[in-house]
Amino acid sequence: MGFFLEYGPTIDGSTQTSIMDFSKSLTLWIACLCLLRESWRVQASSDHHHVDNGVSAKHNSFHGDDQFISVEDLWNTWKGSKVYNWTVDDVVLWLTHVELPQYVDAFRKMHFNGTIMPRLAVKNATLTVSILKMLDRSHVQKLQLKALDTVLFGAPLMNTHNHLKDFMLVVSIVIGIGGCWFAYIQNRYSKDHMKKMMTDLDGLQRAEQSLHDLQKKLQIAQEEHRTVEVEKVNLEQKLRDEINCAKQEAQRLKELREGTENELSRQKYAEEELDQVLDCTTLGRGRCG
Repeated sequence: MGFFLEYGPTIDGSTQTSIMDFSKSLTLWIACLCLLRESWRVQASSDHHHVDNGVSAKHNSFHGDDQFISVEDLWNTWKGSKVYNWTVDDVVLWLTHVELPQYVDAFRKMHFNGTIMPRLAVKNATLTVSILKMLDRSHVQKLQLKALDTVLFGAPLMNTHNHLKDFMLVVSIVIGIGGCWFAYIQNRYSKDHMKKMMTDLDGLQRAEQSLHDLQKKLQIAQEEHRTVEVEKVNLEQKLRDEINCAKQEAQRLKELREGTENELSRQKYAEEELDQVLDCTTLGRGRCG
């Protein structure tokens, strides 16, 4: 089964019908391989030349005259595989690994080693029911699929301790814990920052409201100032008009006073002349008497 080792990870075919069909065909192939091997061993005791020709003909009919790999190569590869060389303890460990530990005693009783794996991979009611007492069909199918998987793709990893995986797991846990702690710190910081921002936003809203009220007050004060300015201009104009009127009245009174003074001067001068005339008249009368 050398070319089977070229496949990578183990395939679990318990949930895929395509794997079931593939396992049936491979089961038939393994059975044919065992039969051909037995027939080849029997014929090896007879005429060597006749046996070689007969086995070659059977091999050609089995694998389609493949020029690169033969049934003997497959058989030799299988005999050299790790699974073929398993001990009874290895088979029991594998049986526990595939979650069928209830049949460990039967396997130990029959001394099943790695060479039994191809027979477990084929459908064999005598082996599974009569010898191993496996009455659950799901257990039988699981045993066949796991055995087929082991024969095809090699031994699974069982009870292997990988320090690199442990280290990576520890690193992953540390990173996860660190990430959770960082997320918690960030969440807490975000909440505090959000709370502070909401407080600042409320303060800003109050300041904006205060500014709006001040703008209204300023607008009212400006309107009052404009009203006062208009009233001041009107009052100044009224005062100027009254001052002009008062000046005109003063000028008129001044002119009137000057006219009165002139009239009084003329009257005084007239009185003086009259007194002189009276004095002359009195004096003339005295002279005449």
